Amino acid sequence: MRKAETKAIVAMVIFGSIGLFVRWIPLSSSEIAFYRAVLGSLFLLITGLLQQMTVSASDLKRNFRPLLFTGVALGLNWVFLFEAYKHTTMANATISDYMVPVLVMFVAPIILQEKRTVRKTVCAGVVLLGLMIMMQSAAQPSVGTGTLTVLLSCRVTKLVRMYSNQ
Repeated sequence: MRKAETKAIVAMVIFGSIGLFVRWIPLSSSEIAFYRAVLGSLFLLITGLLQQMTVSASDLKRNFRPLLFTGVALGLNWVFLFEAYKHTTMANATISDYMVPVLVMFVAPIILQEKRTVRKTVCAGVVLLGLMIMMQSAAQPSVGTGTLTVLLSCRVTKLVRMYSNQ
């Protein structure tokens, strides 16, 4: 197996198993998101130091607001997604989280002035219909809370992606 394929598989295993860990860790979703952010920051800092990367103060000043906004939005996304893992099935939470591109497709014509085509709209509608059918099949008492938190997660992720593209 090539090195790139191995890296892709490792990344998928790490990301795909996050729901299992979140569900069984006896911490709140916000605490898990905080510790995840701290560990990720330390990893990036150490990696940057080892690779002797530099960041200019002027770049930080110029990009402070977008960095702050996307950092807060990403943290909120994690909190909502982790809460969804605790209240609904991992499949429903993950599939719903992957709906972000579809939600962006609906608001892109308004915010990004992209052209909306009939084909894109029909495809997005079919995807949303499939999501609704899947969510209806999950018969759990707290599925409503899980669905709400994962949809909040999607909204926040949508804001991050749209704001990052400007």
